[in-house]
Amino acid sequence: MPTSCDDLQQIGNKLSGFFSVKGSKKMEMIYRNGLDTPMSNQRLSISTFKEILRSSQRKLRLRSSWRTNEGNAMELTSGIFTAPRPGTYFFSFTGMAKFSNSSTLVGLGVVLYLNGGQIGLGYVEEANTIDDQWSPLTLQSTLNLKKGDRVWVQIDFWTCSCQFLSDNENHNNHFTGFMLEEEIVESL
Repeated sequence: MPTSCDDLQQIGNKLSGFFSVKGSKKMEMIYRNGLDTPMSNQRLSISTFKEILRSSQRKLRLRSSWRTNEGNAMELTSGIFTAPRPGTYFFSFTGMAKFSNSSTLVGLGVVLYLNGGQIGLGYVEEANTIDDQWSPLTLQSTLNLKKGDRVWVQIDFWTCSCQFLSDNENHNNHFTGFMLEEEIVESL
């Protein structure tokens, strides 16, 4: 059973993509770029928000339920990801906005930030909502990061005080990030 990109290459795999490999304690996903040169393992890091709260700074804070935090690049108390190495990273946020009864247009927007600058926006709006109406919200981005770059998601605007992001036993809210390709020029 392969344990790394090098193992995949040794058994003749020349394809690019995500592959299951044997980790030290569990099966893990790695990305292989298909080049004939050895590549460091790119472990898939998935973080799941159990419950997201709005703070005074509106950054998304979590209560519990991190699934994986390989390399500890995600600061669990602040919700900020700091790139441990330069490279290309993929980030995805999915959430469920909960709206109350309203006869007007209501909306909720979350923004992906890189070092304090807005990179992307996920927005949902509804009209004539009923109490406890749930609406999906998504945001994805592929970013070239330098070591030390900081990435986070925060609620940036809402049209009334009747909506929020929350979760239940179905685990509807997720923030996922993983490295697609490492820039190794700096380490040569």
